[in-house]
Amino acid sequence: MPIVGDSVSELCLSASRPFAIVFQDASNEESHLTLEQDILLKRGDVERRVPSYRSNAPFDPSQLSPLLDLLGSMVTDTCAYHDGRLEVTFSCQWSLLVLPIESYEAWRFQYPRPGRPIGGNLAHAQSLGGYEGGLVG
Repeated sequence: MPIVGDSVSELCLSASRPFAIVFQDASNEESHLTLEQDILLKRGDVERRVPSYRSNAPFDPSQLSPLLDLLGSMVTDTCAYHDGRLEVTFSCQWSLLVLPIESYEAWRFQYPRPGRPIGGNLAHAQSLGGYEGGLVG
């Protein structure tokens, strides 16, 4: 995923839809990461689970607060594993981990960001998703 060096420019958080993170590169081009599954944030010995809208747990907006630390942070490393896991590490020292799930894509990366730029250059468009057991492009 070509987002190392990009910064988090936008977080899309909802109680009824997937979370999304928008990344922006130095030339202001954007990519989009949709998260359908629970998120695990790790920083040192601290772990925070952020339940997705699909979770059976009651919605608690305070559980979203760790994601706010990502705003403005730069991506320092990323890995989409062959088994469908995704790990993204940020300059704020948080690592985001999404585990795959059997019945649907746990995450989906798209570059450029869907709908932007209108009529823009799609020569280097990329799409990648993770599900239990693999990756899908």
